[in-house]
Amino acid sequence: MPFTSAQVYSPALRLIVRKFALCLFVPGLLAGAILPEYVGTYKKVSSAPLSLDHPAVWNEYGLRASEQATFELKGAKLHVEAYSMQDSTGALAAFQWKRPAGSRAIEARLSDGKPSDAKLAEAKVQDLSKLTAVTANGIAIALGNHFLLLDGYIPTADELANVFRSLPGQQSGPLPTLPDHLPAAGLVANSERYISGPASLALFSPEISSTTAAFHLGTEAQMALFQTASGEEQRMEIFSFPTPDSARDRAGALSNTPNSIVKRTGPLVAVVLQPKDTNAAESLLSLVRFQAVITGQDRADHPPTKKDNWGNFMVNIFILIGMVLLFCLVSGAIFGGMRHLFRRGGESGEGDQMITLHLDNR
Repeated sequence: MPFTSAQVYSPALRLIVRKFALCLFVPGLLAGAILPEYVGTYKKVSSAPLSLDHPAVWNEYGLRASEQATFELKGAKLHVEAYSMQDSTGALAAFQWKRPAGSRAIEARLSDGKPSDAKLAEAKVQDLSKLTAVTANGIAIALGNHFLLLDGYIPTADELANVFRSLPGQQSGPLPTLPDHLPAAGLVANSERYISGPASLALFSPEISSTTAAFHLGTEAQMALFQTASGEEQRMEIFSFPTPDSARDRAGALSNTPNSIVKRTGPLVAVVLQPKDTNAAESLLSLVRFQAVITGQDRADHPPTKKDNWGNFMVNIFILIGMVLLFCLVSGAIFGGMRHLFRRGGESGEGDQMITLHLDNR
């Protein structure tokens, strides 16, 4: 007699199967929920997964999780997009790509005179992260391996720090130095794009093939637009290769790109694509110079303290030596005084006699 499904799956077994399926399904739903319940005094009221354009580029940048959420405070709404990347390079790439076109960078230092409260607030946010851009009613900021895009309210530095601390998998790491090689003269604001593989190269610079870029060598590139004296814009990319020899080889391949001008400096190769003014393109390329940069602690953000002063270090050593000597003298005096008191109290002191073997006549 064949078994029916009702006979095979008892109610207890069906309950176990449902719980098992729930355990597999729920983590997938929660994977995108990375934002906290509050941003400052704004409370989260809704959350949804982000609909990502160009998923291949996001995958190349190392996107691990994303979320969009709406927060409310007394009727005012704040919309937040959060991107959790694999490392700080991916966060920088996402910041350059997704910051609003009309945003502006925060001034690194305030001008002379009494600054406004808004300027003071911006300066504190700048101290939190260099990758910060503000709009009239929002902010884009990347810190560590996370990138946030907020619209409707500009949180304070403390509020932003609390949000970043609550994000899962927070990692800190040095930012890539390749963007520092972009010339400042004529740079069009918010035009920078970081290229880390074939997908981003095809999106931002389709004229160059991934074979020519040779990403299997570990190639990365930084693209930006520059304005010429005549007001026209021209695009330049700086490719970073592992060694000067590989850069020399790739410079020859890149020079075969139609309508391009190429310059190599160290392990970097700069390319101006479709130059509208050859003289302006040559002048722009001349500003690209390779200079080795040692990545470490940024003294601008972390000024020297007494711990970094060698003189203060030596003084502390002598203070420590003096404390050890003082401890030895005090503990010796206490030990000797205790023995003296014990002997005056009737102790024979026989337990303190030294045992000798009398080996003189042997």
